[in-house]
Amino acid sequence: MTIERVVQLGLHSFSFDLHRRYQAGFDVYALIDAAAGLGLSGVHISLNDENYRWIGGTSADRLRAVGAAIRDKRMFVEIDTSGTDPEHLVKLLNAARLLGADRLRTYVTVAGSPEDQASAAVDGLRAAAPVAEDLGVVLLLENHEDFTGQEVFRILEKVDHPSVGAVYDFGNSMMVLEDPMEAARAMAPFVHTVHLKDHVLTVDPDGPGATDAENTIVCGVSIGRGNIDIEAILGYLLDNASLNRLCIQSVYGYRAPIARNRSELAGLERRYPAFIRENCISDASFCILDAEALFRADPSRLLDYEERAVALGVGKVREILGNLGFRAARNGLCGEYQRENI
Repeated sequence: MTIERVVQLGLHSFSFDLHRRYQAGFDVYALIDAAAGLGLSGVHISLNDENYRWIGGTSADRLRAVGAAIRDKRMFVEIDTSGTDPEHLVKLLNAARLLGADRLRTYVTVAGSPEDQASAAVDGLRAAAPVAEDLGVVLLLENHEDFTGQEVFRILEKVDHPSVGAVYDFGNSMMVLEDPMEAARAMAPFVHTVHLKDHVLTVDPDGPGATDAENTIVCGVSIGRGNIDIEAILGYLLDNASLNRLCIQSVYGYRAPIARNRSELAGLERRYPAFIRENCISDASFCILDAEALFRADPSRLLDYEERAVALGVGKVREILGNLGFRAARNGLCGEYQRENI
């Protein structure tokens, strides 16, 4: 009997973004404790603003202190940013090294046509790749509400560097009206990490458009309660990608408009279950269109809903791994799972 595959479960900081915004004192150390309390193996932390968001500072001492706290829990750490400007990427690659992170996720933020954005991504990633290699950090491009899976594949094919790969996000392709499984199939050769999440499509009753189609949006729900076929996609990627980490990115409270290809919306729900539209969302614990309004009305309930969404998602991912033949390693005392060949 040999071990065929080992995967680790981590928690993305976005999973507790409402706590960060609305609960005093819920900082990066509280996030690390929350991940440890859920029995997970690591954290993926957003550094996506001038003050490095969750880190709460950009100094080398601050980064080293947070990294030490993560190592004390025997956890891995990944980080993310946005943009493909080479100077910015090099700065964040060095921040990753100070923190002890071995992966840096980014996505495209430049304006312009998809072709212009793709060209900028290729140039920026190529320029930063040698620095990533020297620092021992893998630079990962995410399908972040802008590119289809095939477009990400073509960018990375042009970059063609061993220190540059992809993060596959289970839900982001929906904003360009691409079925999540099709995105996974296209990106699989480059995927190192995934962001596990679940979505539904619904209509924003207060949207600016004149029709339901114009007001259709993508909303986050806890993993397992949406319309994305998590098990089928994860099974495919585990069999066809160099995937050893699964990052749980619970997105309760998240919403996004359709960014591209809206004219194709009408026929999609007949072809792909992910695009079945939920016409009436009345259970705020399932999906919420205005998190800030609920916070003003009942802050503790909003935070409780987010915490429960995270816990439900972690449990669902563990269940799915079991269905795919993975078993908890080390007596289930950490977020590490292995599949064996007999």
